[in-house]
Amino acid sequence: MLSSPTRVERDRCGGVLAGWGAVSRFKRPARVVGFWVQQIGAFAVLLVLGHYLIGAAIGLKRLAVREDPAFDARVHAPVSDELENKTAYWREFVRAWGGEFEPYTHWRRKAFAGDYINIDEDGVRFTPKQPKPGAKKVFVFGGSTTWGTGVADADTIPAMLQKRLGRGYDVTNYGESSYVAAQELNVLLERLARGERPDVVIFYDGVNDSYAGVYSPAIPRDPESVRVEFDQMQDSLKWSGVRTLYEKSNYARLVKAAQCGLGRSASSKAWDAAVSPKIRANAAETVILYEAHIRQVEALAAEYGFKAYFFWQPNLLAGGRAPFDDYEERIVAESSPALIESQKAVYDAAKSRLFGREAEGIYFLGDAFNAVDAPLYYDWHHVGARGNAVIAEIMGRALTNQSEADAPLLSSISPASAKASIDAH
Repeated sequence: MLSSPTRVERDRCGGVLAGWGAVSRFKRPARVVGFWVQQIGAFAVLLVLGHYLIGAAIGLKRLAVREDPAFDARVHAPVSDELENKTAYWREFVRAWGGEFEPYTHWRRKAFAGDYINIDEDGVRFTPKQPKPGAKKVFVFGGSTTWGTGVADADTIPAMLQKRLGRGYDVTNYGESSYVAAQELNVLLERLARGERPDVVIFYDGVNDSYAGVYSPAIPRDPESVRVEFDQMQDSLKWSGVRTLYEKSNYARLVKAAQCGLGRSASSKAWDAAVSPKIRANAAETVILYEAHIRQVEALAAEYGFKAYFFWQPNLLAGGRAPFDDYEERIVAESSPALIESQKAVYDAAKSRLFGREAEGIYFLGDAFNAVDAPLYYDWHHVGARGNAVIAEIMGRALTNQSEADAPLLSSISPASAKASIDAH
């Protein structure tokens, strides 16, 4: 049976404990502080080590991507077989990707020299040509389909148009990835302000204005991604210290990669739900604003003395042409329902307002590939040399006054006949 300690024992123990307590008042805080300093130091070391390890892993991944183009599904597209060396091309495409700030248009590609892709100091894609003195100058504006994603310099639409028209014309490719019509107009204004005087100006549009205006960011006439990046910048200013440090770290890069890989399905569904109620209204507004763009360019044409043409490009998701093969069927099947609905809505609106206006220099080419019995698409809007040949042939007919009489037949031009016509000029 346990007994309670005697008074003496209590006094003895109490004295010892009291003494220890007196000493510990000074030693305990120091030990606790030392412990946490060690823990924080170890944690900081692990953070720094993790930062560099993640950076090394990302660097190795990027190196692997540059050496192996399989990261981009387009290398496996049947239309990639049109390329001289599809593996070498897509490696070069990755190396050529990258832009810099450009006033009023937000971005422009940097200069690049390669075997298939060449870009000058002004960010302009190379067009093979040998124009005669006094040749008519043709400026071609558009997005990445004009710039030439998926094709070499000689197979872009402007390059094929140059070949189709011959040495009496001097065609310049002012296309740039993701540009909407408003950005293209700003490029034209800049060229005019610097004293350049085109004889012909071509706008090849539809996809980017449809995507940005009706699907993402679903604001008609808005450049893609610019508003989102600005909002993110404003938000980051609220937490400029820690947040900036984090966003510059490799941890932020890892989180973004994980979000892209794992959260895309959920975020896509949420986005579809948000934009779907506005699709019809935004589609109508997008086309109305494009008509305003046409009027603005026509006003410039009257002032500066050039002829303007407007071509509304094909789009696999807009319907009309059925997918040619399993690859094109997968493009449609893997696209979000709201994206497909948005493209069909805006193309229906465009056809109702733009079709049949060839005499005004306006061509609705949404159906231009309907009769093409061959693989065309890398994705839902980029096409290879076959498709570009069809578009260049239509543009060539328009510029040489061959199109008004046979306008209803434009959608029946085959890649073979287009290529033959281009090669014959």
